[in-house]
Amino acid sequence: MIQIRRSLAQQLRKVLGRALAISARHATFPVQLETGNRGLVIRARKDDVAVSYWEPGELPSEHIVVPFALLCDAEGKDDGLVTIQVDAKRKQVSAKFRDGAVPQLVKYCGAIPPKDDEAFTEPGGFSEYPAELLAALVAARETAADERTRYALNCIQLRGKSGEIAATDGRQILIQSGFEFPWDDNVLVPTTKAFSCREFGDGGTVQVGRTDAWVTVACGPWSAHLEIKAGLRFPDVDSVIPPAEVEATRVEFSNDDAEFLAKS
Repeated sequence: MIQIRRSLAQQLRKVLGRALAISARHATFPVQLETGNRGLVIRARKDDVAVSYWEPGELPSEHIVVPFALLCDAEGKDDGLVTIQVDAKRKQVSAKFRDGAVPQLVKYCGAIPPKDDEAFTEPGGFSEYPAELLAALVAARETAADERTRYALNCIQLRGKSGEIAATDGRQILIQSGFEFPWDDNVLVPTTKAFSCREFGDGGTVQVGRTDAWVTVACGPWSAHLEIKAGLRFPDVDSVIPPAEVEATRVEFSNDDAEFLAKS
């Protein structure tokens, strides 16, 4: 048995929905709930993006896989408890909760817990950043393309040495600096809408870590895990931007012309 708050179910539905691009029509999408000596851990992964949530504590050991539909059905604004249980014989998962004064019992087809997923492997260490990093990642996602072409325009580049975040869709380029990442090379990671979620940004300080295959961005109880795209190519966007020391052509306008251009 695992219990979560209805308000947490609502937060999970929102964050997982945006981060992994899933909705009510993905009713059977698996979400892992695990309790133990670390507390409550909730995980979900879709392709090259994964999300996890952690509440520290000491709880009985349990591991249940529930469908995304359970979060949609049980969510609420209150902190009433949702009791989730597994009926191994019938291969079912049930959720009990109260919707106002009315008791609810909903049953779903059970799922087999997946094997260990490297997406959730904790990095050896984290570096801390201000909350502005999340805003920079949101801006990079909005600049990147929705689909991949010959280059990985649907990814963003996290530059370790220069501390920059680069993104382009082939028509516009955004390079943001001031973030010294804990690695020396440039890594490509997929974009996600996780960082634009209000719930994700409520944690304040942002932490970033990396394994050989994944980059983890954590804020408060939430973490987004982004698969490193080692085999993909990113365009040389720096060659498009001339260096600051290059002399530019200068044009002078009369006051009348300048006023006309400003209005236009």
